[in-house]
Amino acid sequence: MICGLGYSYVATAFACVLNTMLIYVLIVTHVNHVGPYRWMLLSFSVVEIMISLVHFALIPAIHLTEFGYIYWGYRVLDLPTDQGVLASLIWVLLFYQTFVLTAFHYVYRFVLLCNPPWLSWIQQNPWRNWIAVAIVADVFYVGAIFLDASEGFYPWEIYRENLAPVMKEVYEIDLYAPNKPGFLGIVYWTLHENGNKVWVRMALITIFCIVMVFSTSGMVIVYCLVRIITEMAPRKWYEPSFARLGSRGIVLALRAKF
Repeated sequence: MICGLGYSYVATAFACVLNTMLIYVLIVTHVNHVGPYRWMLLSFSVVEIMISLVHFALIPAIHLTEFGYIYWGYRVLDLPTDQGVLASLIWVLLFYQTFVLTAFHYVYRFVLLCNPPWLSWIQQNPWRNWIAVAIVADVFYVGAIFLDASEGFYPWEIYRENLAPVMKEVYEIDLYAPNKPGFLGIVYWTLHENGNKVWVRMALITIFCIVMVFSTSGMVIVYCLVRIITEMAPRKWYEPSFARLGSRGIVLALRAKF
C-alpha cells in the first residue's frame, strides 16, 4: 500500500504538470494547418489529467482468482456500497475513454490521408462534424461500457460471498463490514454442493458484451491502420491523393508517427 501511494503521488504529479504544459502550448500557439487535430490532443491531455486525479483519489487495485476477479479502491472502502461502486465506475469510464480516443485518433488520420468518399462529408465542415462524430461515438462506446459494468460487475451477493474469503485472507479486507464496501467484481463459476462447477450465466453474458464493445475500438484501429499504410506505400507517395491534404508538412508529420 505504501508503494502504491508513492507511485500515485509521483504519477499524478508528472501527469498533471506535463499535460497542463501541453494544454497551455496548444491554446497559446496558433498552427493553422493542424486544424481540428488540436482538439484531439487537448482531449487526450484532459483525459490523462482526469485519470491521474481519479487514480490518486481511489488508489485502485485488482485481484484475479481462478473463478473471477475483483476491482476496488483502497480509499473508498469506508463508503457505502453504492458510493463505492460509483467511484469505481468513474475510473472504468475514464480507462475505456482512452481506447475510444485512440480509435478516433486513427479515424482522423485515415480520413485526412485516404479521404474515403463515404466519409468525405466530414471535411465539408470539419470543426462541426469532427466534434459531432467524437461526441456520438463516445456516448455510444462509453455508455455501453457503463451500462454493462454497472449491472454485470455490481457486487451482487453471489459475487460478495465468493470473493469475501479471498479478500479477507490476502488483503485483510472485510467485504461484509457494516458498510458493505462497494467494488466491481465478477464470478465466472461457483462450486455446487457435489463439488461440480456451476457457470454463472450473468457473468458470462457480461464478459461477452464487454469484449464485443471493447473489440470495436480495436477493429477500427486495425482497419484504419491498414488503409493508411496502404495509402502511404512508396508507390503512392507521388499520387494526386496526397495533394488533397494541401500541406506537405502535415503529410510528413503524420508519416513520421508510423
